[in-house]
Amino acid sequence: MKTTRTLTVGDKEYEAYLTIKDMRMIEREIGQSLLSIFDAGSLAVVANMTKNISLDLVMATLRFAIHDDKYGHRSDDELYDMLDEYCAVEGQTMDHIGGFVIQLVFDTGIYNKIKFHQAGAEKNAEPTTSKEER
Repeated sequence: MKTTRTLTVGDKEYEAYLTIKDMRMIEREIGQSLLSIFDAGSLAVVANMTKNISLDLVMATLRFAIHDDKYGHRSDDELYDMLDEYCAVEGQTMDHIGGFVIQLVFDTGIYNKIKFHQAGAEKNAEPTTSKEER
């Protein structure tokens, strides 16, 4: 369950991952279930999930996903400064941070892997034995 991702902000690198406890702390901070934000209906299209990513969710996720000496105790001002510094780099936006949050949530294994259908690919492989033979 513990897949670690690296968030680079300026010249600092932060190792981030979420545990079930971290996810519960995020839910308490934002007053909303993560399952309601990343609902099963929106899993088919990742772009729809970005509509559900709020600044409050980003802040809470960063507060509890970065497991260092300030784990769970970064002030809002520290998080604002971190986000400002991140977005000051050309090409780094809040959309990227939202994607980072989505990746962290999926890394927990709470959702099945999303499979994308490629155009031209067969939908299903032929079974090796029929139902009648089984």
